[in-house]
Amino acid sequence: MTRKLNKILGFYIPSFFRLNVSIQNSIKDFNKLNDKDFSVFFHEYIHFIQDITTFYGLNCIHATVDYLKYANNFIVDLKDNSFSIPIEPDPTNSDNVLLNGYLCKMTYGDVGEASIKEIKDYNVSLLDINIPNSPIKEIESIDIEFIDGENETNYFSFGSGCIMESMAYLFEQLTCKDYVVSPDLPYNTAELLARKIYPEFAENKLNILALCDISLGISNPAKYFVRTIEKWKERNEIPSKPEILYDDFKKEIFTLNGNKQEYHLQQIVDLAKEQLKGYFNDDIFKDIKEWIDNVIIEANLYRKNNPYFILDFAKGNIKTNKKFKDFFHKIGTPLLTNDNQEFRFYHPLAYKKQIDIGFFWAINQIQDLFLVNKTSCDLIDFCKQPASNTIIDERCLSSPWQRCNDKELCPYAIIWKHWKLCNKSVEIK
Repeated sequence: MTRKLNKILGFYIPSFFRLNVSIQNSIKDFNKLNDKDFSVFFHEYIHFIQDITTFYGLNCIHATVDYLKYANNFIVDLKDNSFSIPIEPDPTNSDNVLLNGYLCKMTYGDVGEASIKEIKDYNVSLLDINIPNSPIKEIESIDIEFIDGENETNYFSFGSGCIMESMAYLFEQLTCKDYVVSPDLPYNTAELLARKIYPEFAENKLNILALCDISLGISNPAKYFVRTIEKWKERNEIPSKPEILYDDFKKEIFTLNGNKQEYHLQQIVDLAKEQLKGYFNDDIFKDIKEWIDNVIIEANLYRKNNPYFILDFAKGNIKTNKKFKDFFHKIGTPLLTNDNQEFRFYHPLAYKKQIDIGFFWAINQIQDLFLVNKTSCDLIDFCKQPASNTIIDERCLSSPWQRCNDKELCPYAIIWKHWKLCNKSVEIK
């Protein structure tokens, strides 16, 4: 369920609010970043926006929290004092934990890097969902046939991963004075596919940028992306301006199985917000819960009041874009890291609150334990900061959950103890 939206210069981890820029220069003052470094930050910051202001991003937060809630309850309810990893959801679970995670994975598609000389064809196919009692029996997949850099025929699944990366890379090209050229797969796939389907539509890059953003407004973004371009081609028309694509989206919203329904963004906003706060059921976490409320509410209020804000960000140099600066100062940042082990976090509340969003990083590490048997913790440098009272030892590399009975608790141990897991030991299959 966790995806690392990344390229070699940086990454963003959705649902866990961590943004890394793989640079040596300091991230303490963005005004001092050179243009290329700023383009890396901005690319990953777009993923943060996708995470907290789109139906797809918020729905995957919902699926991620649901899995962690399931895993935690499963462990706590065990009569034994030990549990085996990985923890796989029960396919008959009435809360559809397995189904929701599966749908996020399948709609994400492929993001392996490759050169694309030509998209030869695309096909919309139906994939069966073989999960007992699933209310959804099949899902549409966009399969791409292409000629790669070695002149070989190859294939990939075009999904939300390609759409998100294409959107962020388009922003770099449109608004950054200097940026690193990236591989066609996944960073140019939305534009290349749009040109394959309807070249006239793709002539205006803002059409592609807007459609990437809009497509993330449903649970199967690739389906909407392709169907929308096909409709414009059938009518032999192109949008007179990209804002029309947003207006059309409001009129016609589709669910995963293709049935029309009312747009329910506010419902997923409220659900994701409450679920994230459910990680932290203790007064010591009241400040981070306030941050969750604030950042989710304010970000989506900004989208509601500024429905074309993505297009506003695409006007001129992003470093001097007033609309972007306004958003940045209202919403702040996720946890920022770089190659020099600098850690930065900005939000208006942080000037008067003790907000430690490093807890989300710790929760991400616990999820990796439950899902992929990861028995080390990546927060060692974070815990070495002068403000931390944590003493690093060998358990950080082999069994960080064992620290939950220490006098001074690290973020991993605080969450482990808070989730009532201190009396449980881990067995690796």
